[in-house]
Amino acid sequence: MYVGNAGPNLISSFHVIGQIFDKVYREGDLLSPPARSLQTTLIPAGGSAVVEFTPPVPGTFLLVDHAIFRLHHGAVGSLNVHGQENAEIFQPMTPRNMVPMSEDAHLGHGSPEMAAPMKAPFESGVHFAMSGPEAEAKSTNSVTIKMLPGSGVWKKGPMQTFGPKTVTIRTGMSVIFKNTDVGMAHSVFGEKGEFASPMLPPGGTYEKRFDQKGVVHFQCAPHPWMKGTIIVE
Repeated sequence: MYVGNAGPNLISSFHVIGQIFDKVYREGDLLSPPARSLQTTLIPAGGSAVVEFTPPVPGTFLLVDHAIFRLHHGAVGSLNVHGQENAEIFQPMTPRNMVPMSEDAHLGHGSPEMAAPMKAPFESGVHFAMSGPEAEAKSTNSVTIKMLPGSGVWKKGPMQTFGPKTVTIRTGMSVIFKNTDVGMAHSVFGEKGEFASPMLPPGGTYEKRFDQKGVVHFQCAPHPWMKGTIIVE
């Protein structure tokens, strides 16, 4: 990968979650011997780097700047690797991406204790789905948009992303985003900064109330092909 940091002011700590770089040519220097076995490399503003690595197993690997807050501003990409599974290298024992980003657990690649299902709601506005009379009463003043299974893996042709992609609501109503994707975390944000959710593990939800009329376009931060629209009347 040839990685450039346009800057103009901020440095970048380039990292591919779940991978180690076999070779890193720092600052685009192809004449000097490369650094080896790095997981993160510093790219100066206006600079570049060349990294080489071979994913040993298939999967979706996120390309990030390790200042993770920038993910919600769009500083993220997905590398979709297809091929033969290899359980000797990696075999998920629990649902992936069950740890919030605040734990710096790299989307679930933490300790076995951290990978265990969470018993309490995540912070920063994530709510787990309710059931019973309270949920039924609440549903009359809200609509649910689901991140559909398989939406986190890009492919050519028609794709399922959000369901539904467009909703129309009244002012004062809430939209509940629910991650129904299997083994993939998602987050959503308004394209004009209207809102931003934390990372949602499978089964996680995030609720946003809309009190002003208008049209809000939203998308998933790690998966920019996932887009939708909320019309507030």
